[in-house]
Amino acid sequence: MSAVQSPLSVRKLARHDVAATARLLAEAFADNPCYLFMHPRAATRARDLEAFFRRNLLWHLKLDLTWVAVQAGASADAGPELVLGTVTLIPPGGVPSSPLGLMAHWVWPTFWQQSAQHVQRMIATDNDFKRRYLEDTLGLPYWHVHAVAVAPQAQGRGVGTRLVRHVMKELEAQLRATPGPVVLSTQRERNLPFYRRLGFELTGSKQMGTQGGQAGYQSWFLRQTQLVQAPTLNPAPRAR
Repeated sequence: MSAVQSPLSVRKLARHDVAATARLLAEAFADNPCYLFMHPRAATRARDLEAFFRRNLLWHLKLDLTWVAVQAGASADAGPELVLGTVTLIPPGGVPSSPLGLMAHWVWPTFWQQSAQHVQRMIATDNDFKRRYLEDTLGLPYWHVHAVAVAPQAQGRGVGTRLVRHVMKELEAQLRATPGPVVLSTQRERNLPFYRRLGFELTGSKQMGTQGGQAGYQSWFLRQTQLVQAPTLNPAPRAR
């Protein structure tokens, strides 16, 4: 029986899942234009992406708002579980941290392991997306559905749908305590029908990554409209 036909379960990310989940994310986003922009060294991109996602997962681990779709390993060599999908939910304000914490976790390791260019592009990208999300939420603090990824061998089998629906159900409880709009973005126009089926509406698109005269890449922005505690906002749709 193939891996994707075995029963799946969705649970919170544990520390022992981080390495496997980082590899999954690095593979899933290997051709994503946003991550190609942030990680320009083609020769080391696979390694750079895996290091980035490992830091990202560990950074958000303290929030306990990352989920993985897992199944029993097909063999003893595969380990007890296979990670086939993941998604992270980022609350308003992100991960609480000090400037020193940001430097220690993100800036210095990225600088020493990769390059100053990686640091610059990572910061510029983060700031660019935050500005765009605030435009979509009329300046309100927002919840961000981030890094939705499914392993290639599990794609087309409903894993992504199950993950995002699970997160939306958990988010309903979170919104009662901390209301706010819910946003996400994708660099693949083909993903729009998937997110629309899950209650997101397109608010527009924008050419991102144009710093320093770069050609950039297109990103589509969406906002959740079906959760009761998410504010109803109606900024005018933006032209593509």
